[in-house]
Amino acid sequence: MFAIVRDFITILRTGIFEHRLYARVYLGGLYAAPFALLHYLLRGEAEGANPCLFFDPAFYRAAQGSKGRGNLFAGFLRSGDAGPPCAAFDPDWYRAHTPGIASSKLSPWRHFQKHGLAGWHDPAPNISLRFIFITYTKHRSHRVGRKLYEILATQNPLPPLTPAALKQSQTNFRAQIRLEVQQALPQRRHNNLVFVQTSGSHPASIEAGRAYDLMLNHYAPLVAAREADYVLAQRGTKVTAIDTILRQQPDLLLRYDHTLFLDDDVEMDAAAINDFFSIMERCELDLAQPALTTDSVASFKELLVQPDGAPVRPFNCVEIMAPSLSSRALQHCGWVFGVGISGFGVDMLLGAEVHKQFGNTVAVINTITARHARPQDRQDGAFYRYMAANSINPMVELYVLLEEHNIPLAITAL
Repeated sequence: MFAIVRDFITILRTGIFEHRLYARVYLGGLYAAPFALLHYLLRGEAEGANPCLFFDPAFYRAAQGSKGRGNLFAGFLRSGDAGPPCAAFDPDWYRAHTPGIASSKLSPWRHFQKHGLAGWHDPAPNISLRFIFITYTKHRSHRVGRKLYEILATQNPLPPLTPAALKQSQTNFRAQIRLEVQQALPQRRHNNLVFVQTSGSHPASIEAGRAYDLMLNHYAPLVAAREADYVLAQRGTKVTAIDTILRQQPDLLLRYDHTLFLDDDVEMDAAAINDFFSIMERCELDLAQPALTTDSVASFKELLVQPDGAPVRPFNCVEIMAPSLSSRALQHCGWVFGVGISGFGVDMLLGAEVHKQFGNTVAVINTITARHARPQDRQDGAFYRYMAANSINPMVELYVLLEEHNIPLAITAL
């Protein structure tokens, strides 16, 4: 009991233990913050819980070997921060890149705890506090430490925490993509094209009675043949598929007046698509999408159909689930599909670029509707698990893209 009291006092006096963050991550909520340190002493450290940023009990125990006995964190603090506290913090790099350490007479680890986070001094070359601020905290500076703590405590492997790490994950993802054209027309039959990013489960209603050519891009193994003019196979995402085609065989898309890029869970029949293309041509639109039915799952409510709305509603952009581009927009702005992997934010940049190139030619066609019925599961959904397995966080890509191009996170009517 004396040892626990001594360790309790040692840790408490430093002010370094993260009572609120520990309670949030390990105890289910802030209500348990008054008991967080006691929990850490009695159970948490043995279970591998982190008492603060950049102290990993399992790592420290392995580094100390037989010396790692008793409460490790308290012992580390009493030792003057001797020994590496975790794999993520780089004391030599921090010392070389942070002014004022020598005069402070603090160890690099202690300096970061007292001054580094508040002063925006990066703790290691592969952790950028500014990157975390931009991508994970929605520009709330007081949450940088909280978010970093949560990431280090709960995610293994770590997601990209610097722009360079994100770029490398994106490069690695693209390097795996192989475009296989299994069937293709030598020339177009119709003026317009529908491209479906599909696992083979897309609605059959887009096939019968169509006055457009149909391209099926399979991102999963082909289960059964479906009627199509083009059959492609490439494991990846919708935006990487479009980008790959534009780079390797651009004529497959650019030969058409307009191309509608559909997700396979967007329900829309051939008659509606035929009318959609006619309106797009008549109104000289370069980027458009059908309005979403009121029972659709929608990230942006502005895109839902408005019963009393104008037939064509100008917008700053449309959503990635069902954008349609003119040939000239695809030729001049198609590079946008190459800036991300998940597609998050690509739609907003695409709208901005089409506006820049061609003016106010972006709209939602209110008289034509599509239904998006499948809800998003950002925790356990197949797409998000696939992204996580490849070190791609869609929300990180979104905020990086918006920051780099100075674009607001909004779809707005004009």
